[in-house]
Amino acid sequence: MLKAKAAELSVITTESLKSSIEPVFELLPGQAPSPPRPGQPTAIAKSTLTETRHFLDAIDQLWGGRYYADVRHLVSSEHGLEAWWAFINAGFALSRPVAWPVPVVALDDVVDIGQAFALAATCADGLAIRIKMPVAPSSNLPDTLMGVSARTGLAVDRIDLILDWSNEVENYPLDLLEHQTAQLIARLVEKVRRISVIGTLDDSDVAGAGSWTRDRREWWTWLRLRDAGWDVDFGDYALFAPKPPGFGRPTYGHLRYSYGDKVRIDRFDSRSAGSLKAAFTECCRNLHASGAFCGGDHCDSDRRIASIVGGESSTGGAGQWREISFRHHIRLVDDQLSTPQASPVPGTP
Repeated sequence: MLKAKAAELSVITTESLKSSIEPVFELLPGQAPSPPRPGQPTAIAKSTLTETRHFLDAIDQLWGGRYYADVRHLVSSEHGLEAWWAFINAGFALSRPVAWPVPVVALDDVVDIGQAFALAATCADGLAIRIKMPVAPSSNLPDTLMGVSARTGLAVDRIDLILDWSNEVENYPLDLLEHQTAQLIARLVEKVRRISVIGTLDDSDVAGAGSWTRDRREWWTWLRLRDAGWDVDFGDYALFAPKPPGFGRPTYGHLRYSYGDKVRIDRFDSRSAGSLKAAFTECCRNLHASGAFCGGDHCDSDRRIASIVGGESSTGGAGQWREISFRHHIRLVDDQLSTPQASPVPGTP
């Protein structure tokens, strides 16, 4: 689950990976204008329409493979969900892309505007429905899916399901996460094309300077499901929480780093360090000394971190920090999917 950031695009279009990756891009509104400086003209906001069109053109050229698009963050009183899919359909109909984005929608979206993204769903050979977990056992999702099929004109076996635990994975015991997910999979797996199970950490308490460690509970859940014999895809939010990233210049150096079944977050105040670059260097030093560091030979990001710690490489800006984190994480996940470890034992909190 990606936010269509430049750092993410740089990684997925340059990494050579053993396991297949299919990105889900959550398209975001354009950047708000900055307050004008004295004597300067008022800044003009970037057009969300223009940014969306440019992004879709770029991903079509850079990626060229199957990908998913979720436009619900773009919905406003001015441009509803139906208008956004009409815009995307019209643009792609004109430019004849290599690959159409598979529409990602919620069940309620399909009920209201099933025809708005019908062209994209047909040309992309499918539709993805994102289901917020947990789902009540009484929910009649099989019948609901048949209704989705009727409204869109797509056979049910051309529909993908994304079972999204979001950052709620930390609020349930692992046994319950597995049980509730498996119950839903058992009811739907024979009816749809594929099922993905996704989640991410809860970083609501990450503020100020310090270090935090989180379990990768979405990874634990997938391991449990795999060991139970379910053929489902693994997904996550690339080490970040579900909320859209904010605009503006950061005041903290910030490094997110996955290792084994954990995520480490380091933050250092630029005012204490003297600059943002110095603050990020401190984050790299803290990681390097923590025992969580995978070693400079693991991937390009780890070599970069070791080089920053050794003073041989510049830290770059905040966009490059995100790229360092994501490039390491995607390599780690790729390795883990190739040779998954055993799942946590029953009774794991």
